[in-house]
Amino acid sequence: MELWQLCREHMALRYFIVGYQGRERARWASHEHSISLETELQPALGFIQAHYGDDAELWRLINAYSTEVVDQIHGEGEYANRDDVQSRWDLHSALVHAGEPAFDAVVAIILGDTR
Repeated sequence: MELWQLCREHMALRYFIVGYQGRERARWASHEHSISLETELQPALGFIQAHYGDDAELWRLINAYSTEVVDQIHGEGEYANRDDVQSRWDLHSALVHAGEPAFDAVVAIILGDTR
């Protein structure tokens, strides 16, 4: 797999994950059942395991984000604060950090640094 493609897949995964709050809010507004982020990520499990390993901390952050979003929306309903929950950014930070080596390699290639 080309390095650039790997970076794009990392970015797509992050985009999908941080969009969970909006998808869950839309499900609540449509009177649909909640779907945990862990369940939504099942189709990407192979990619996650291949590139992030079986990192217990990553899954703890995924679970914390999913739980916080569901608790906020179902606890406060239409009055739920529309701001992002803190756990979203904790998870996003962990994902960015995990994807840094691939991004750094792409930048080095673009800049012509072949060290």
